[in-house]
Amino acid sequence: MSNPVYRKNISREEIELVEKEYKIKIHNIEQLFLGADPDTFAYRTDCEDNKKYFLKIRTGNFIESSIIIPYLLSQEINRHIIEPVKTINDNLFLRTSEYTIILYPFITGQSGIQCDLTEDQWIEFGKLLHRIHNNKSLLDTSEVPKETFDTRWNGCLKKYMKELDAKPAGNDLEKRFIDMMVSRKGIIHEILEKTDELVPLIKKSELNYCLCHGDIHAGNIFISKDDFFIVDWDTLIMAPKERDLMFIGGAVANKWNIKKEEDFFYHGYGDHNKVNKSIIKYYRYIRIIEDLVVYYEEFYTQGMDEENRKSIIETVDSAFWPGGVVEIALS
Repeated sequence: MSNPVYRKNISREEIELVEKEYKIKIHNIEQLFLGADPDTFAYRTDCEDNKKYFLKIRTGNFIESSIIIPYLLSQEINRHIIEPVKTINDNLFLRTSEYTIILYPFITGQSGIQCDLTEDQWIEFGKLLHRIHNNKSLLDTSEVPKETFDTRWNGCLKKYMKELDAKPAGNDLEKRFIDMMVSRKGIIHEILEKTDELVPLIKKSELNYCLCHGDIHAGNIFISKDDFFIVDWDTLIMAPKERDLMFIGGAVANKWNIKKEEDFFYHGYGDHNKVNKSIIKYYRYIRIIEDLVVYYEEFYTQGMDEENRKSIIETVDSAFWPGGVVEIALS
């Protein structure tokens, strides 16, 4: 099952800028389709002396701390976080008026969607995330976004679900999408109602905020021959630790829904009894809601091709499968 594909042909001017600022010579460049973020594009670059790099171009909003803080964490932890290559001026990234460029060493391996962490790696992953959550030295930055428990996604999804009743089906794919969403209307409304109930209760609670990756599902774990790495820190946020912990056993991307994996993780992380189950539920609900809103909007984006629309239907449908994110969130 694949995510929608977003293509961006890198220009000669962009290549020359990278070559100049990083003092490299690029012989070949190939786009990699690794995620579902329409603002982020990734490339493998082959350079002189057989050096290879992972080039990331971000065209949307960019928060500098999403690069700086992982870099500082990598200096402290010395493992499992890939350091960006510095420019000739010792910067961690390049900024232009249109985009941000980050260059990393290219590491051969697979994402956590394509292969599984071993038992020992799950335990090490737990220890690593506990260390990140308990890091106090990097908490004095005001640039890291803070969790607000925003309910705007709920409003958007309610609006779209209401629209479905009068939505014209222009072709077979649109009919399939509408029928799929309408058939799950009861479950979707249940998730919306439960989220609305939880938000005021959570806001009244005494919450402890920590550094969170924010989107630490299997697709953002990269596994090499002898190590693993947390990647893609664009969603870095100050939030309750449950923001990250909801992914463990949560089945996002149809992975990490096996009980023994969760047990291995908490063997390393510890504090299993101190996890707030209500906040875990909130984050699992809101992730489902946000994904449904994003995929709804992408499906009806002007110019979205047929293959991407098929991919969206498959991805949304899989959320409701047995053992999927919806079943686990509601359990």
